[in-house]
Amino acid sequence: MQSINGYKYNNEDDALHAQDVCRINEGLPKPGGTTLQAVDVQFAGLNVPPFWYIVFCDESQILGIPETFDVIQPDFNIN
Repeated sequence: MQSINGYKYNNEDDALHAQDVCRINEGLPKPGGTTLQAVDVQFAGLNVPPFWYIVFCDESQILGIPETFDVIQPDFNIN
């Protein structure tokens, strides 16, 4: 399990809208640039119930005050 400081969403549409808010706020994409998004949307599919989230960073501050929550990570056992 990993503790995340960020923004949690119950559905993908809300998470993608928040991603767009960050992108527009950062003025992306810039002419001639290669960066399309300011932040990434992650899916916590192992959590019950599952949810989408954006990790807090400089570019996501426009979304407001972040919260801390736990995300269950897959257990990779490489032998």
